[in-house]
Amino acid sequence: MDETQVRKRLAATKAEVRDYQVRLVTKSLEHFDNGIKSVMINAPTGSGKTLLALATSRLLQQQHNVGVAWVAMRRNLLKQAAAENERLGIGLEHCQYISMFDKNPPSHDHAGRPIKILIADEAHHDPVGSMANIYNIVRPQYILGLTATVFRSDRVKLSFDKVIRDIGIHQLIQSGFLSTYHQYTIEDWTVDTVVETFLREPERWGKTAIYWHKRESAIECCERLTAAGIKADTIFGNQPASEREAKLEAFDKGEIQVLVNMMLLTEGWDCPSLKTVFCRDSIKGPTMQICGRVFRKYPGIDQKQVVQSKLTHWPIHRTATPALASVWMQDEKEWRSYAQSEEIELVSRRACITLAHTQTKMPEYILKKQKEARPQQRRRHAPNMGGIDNSTESGLARRNDGDFSAREGWVGGFGGGAIIH
Repeated sequence: MDETQVRKRLAATKAEVRDYQVRLVTKSLEHFDNGIKSVMINAPTGSGKTLLALATSRLLQQQHNVGVAWVAMRRNLLKQAAAENERLGIGLEHCQYISMFDKNPPSHDHAGRPIKILIADEAHHDPVGSMANIYNIVRPQYILGLTATVFRSDRVKLSFDKVIRDIGIHQLIQSGFLSTYHQYTIEDWTVDTVVETFLREPERWGKTAIYWHKRESAIECCERLTAAGIKADTIFGNQPASEREAKLEAFDKGEIQVLVNMMLLTEGWDCPSLKTVFCRDSIKGPTMQICGRVFRKYPGIDQKQVVQSKLTHWPIHRTATPALASVWMQDEKEWRSYAQSEEIELVSRRACITLAHTQTKMPEYILKKQKEARPQQRRRHAPNMGGIDNSTESGLARRNDGDFSAREGWVGGFGGGAIIH
């Protein structure tokens, strides 16, 4: 199925059809049609990954009349996927929505058809043992992974056969699909500094999510904000689901101004009216997930905001350039702002686009080494025609290689030049 056909199918739904989405769906279908069994779509938060997976699986379902399962770590992600299928009119039929921790997942859809298409939402969690159990029971023919971050802090590599990319956060912002933002840098990430920063200008920050490493810090932060008259609350994973949902609903309605948490609101939480994220010190993956919560556009909010400390390992401006960056000057007790040079930005953009389109060839000695190494490679997502390798690696069951040893390796691209700063 080519891009014209995919675009026509998407145009028949209620979804806003974007060029990069058409390209990603087309490329996914192309890989599956060519015999590839597992494909990962690497796209930023806010790019419409749910739509991509729904559209791809629906088109596969129409071609092969097979069942589909959607697997996610959190129940709210499953509910969100089901709701998007209805809201956008995608038409995915009889899908099974399965928790990643389900020990006895169904192997057939609600119509009794065997599940041959499995969607792994937030697929950077794919290496966990519970996913190996799901793969071994369901044994899907096609696996489609979705993630904004293809890297893990524990450096465990993901085992998808193909990884496809098309657009980055910076390009989504420049194209108007995501909101521009202002970046604020504070001295450090302590309860004293964060609370003091917020209480100086609560009107500036508006609806805010604050992230911490420790539960004690989150509770202390919330208590001090509440004592100062701010409508704040904490949200943790061990709270009853009904309590968490009530707090999220109150936040969405504006009855709560600040939600304080650790990592619960890092993935799969969509709140377009969120104005500011106070992002804890962290490395690239968690930083992109946390800051990604705030980039969705919302009427009446011209600029979203990100607050980080100068000690963080990954300032968000390394991923996407802010419209304005400010640093708190402790001695002067004021924000000192600076902006990017438009001329330097133009040169940088042209250079990045040129590099993204530059054709390169892998050195012969590397190609030779790769060819020699392929017979020894083992992959997690092997074709179903092969047997199950019951040996374990880090406690996870692995499938054997089947016929993948003859295939080329990673495929991807920036689709017009993603600009990274």
